[in-house]
Amino acid sequence: MKNLYNIREAKEVYFNEIFNIQKSTYKDFAETNEAVKSRLDISVKTCFVARVKNEIVGYLLSHPWKVNLIPALNTVLDSIPLNTDCLYMHDLAIFKKNRKAGIGEALIKKGIDCAIRLGFIRINLIAINDYAKNFYKTLGFKAKRITHKDSITDLFAYGESAEYMQLDL
Repeated sequence: MKNLYNIREAKEVYFNEIFNIQKSTYKDFAETNEAVKSRLDISVKTCFVARVKNEIVGYLLSHPWKVNLIPALNTVLDSIPLNTDCLYMHDLAIFKKNRKAGIGEALIKKGIDCAIRLGFIRINLIAINDYAKNFYKTLGFKAKRITHKDSITDLFAYGESAEYMQLDL
């Protein structure tokens, strides 16, 4: 059966739709307009959207980063650090009505392809709950211990069940 969605690079013109999906998905962890937009601004080529017909229904915001460093929740990023060594998947969200259609997996696979194309050997992310942890585990991600002191504190901002995860490519 043909997919009823397509995945494409995010563009700035999609920002309002991305922000609306983020607000509807993350009630307790919603970030400001500026924080969300900064992810697109620093690395639009590593951000993707899922479309069903003419509607943006999901997105993946990711950017080059450093292993063991977590960008603090709800902060504006103005640049990518030097000597990045991973693709950091900051945020994956899909409208509730469009879940269970394979869109999340397709967005992650697009991110994996992008990471490989950019020469990264790992992808890191934070799973904020058990549902997310199980989802990422099915895609090969494993829990990874944080060793950078500041990032341990930043991880707590994502909730007490948040877990730092890594996929080795």
